[in-house]
Amino acid sequence: MSQSAPSMPVMALGALTVFAVTAAVLYVGVSARRQQPVQAPTSLAHDSDAASQAEAQADPGNAQEWLAQAAAHRRNRDYAGARDAYVHVIGLNAMTADSWADYADALASLPGGSLGGEAELAIQRALSLDPNHPKALWLEATHAYQEHRYADALLLWKRLRAALPEDSADAGIVDANIAESSQLARTPPRG
Repeated sequence: MSQSAPSMPVMALGALTVFAVTAAVLYVGVSARRQQPVQAPTSLAHDSDAASQAEAQADPGNAQEWLAQAAAHRRNRDYAGARDAYVHVIGLNAMTADSWADYADALASLPGGSLGGEAELAIQRALSLDPNHPKALWLEATHAYQEHRYADALLLWKRLRAALPEDSADAGIVDANIAESSQLARTPPRG
């Protein structure tokens, strides 16, 4: 039997997969920006230098200063710097559900990073502190989806949807992810 072009359902599945992964990446980036106040544009090099100088002057025992540094690194897309700042906060035993979710996001955003391993542990820590934490649920649902655990992803997307306000700008994306995960959860695996 000769190979032919992919069937319409296979092409649709591929398009939906691209949509879900794109939505997850956009959420992670948008949510990180939405949590930070709008600032006047500056050069990334200047911001990075300022963050490094502030880090050098940071009180080693002040978790809020380290969290501010982590946020600055994330804004500048310096995920290694953000990771290092979060490690200081972890050492101070001062992590919150928000900071655990942001730490997971930073780990997954590193070159070669993923939502598994250390990022998965951080997501679980966030959810243990707040079982309905929106960002942690989004990351965990995305991780389940990436691992083709569509039934798990469906449950997580539904939990996230229930936690979101009805007028949430993210509701439409989450609804689409629920529909897609529902469809994929019913699709038998290929042999």
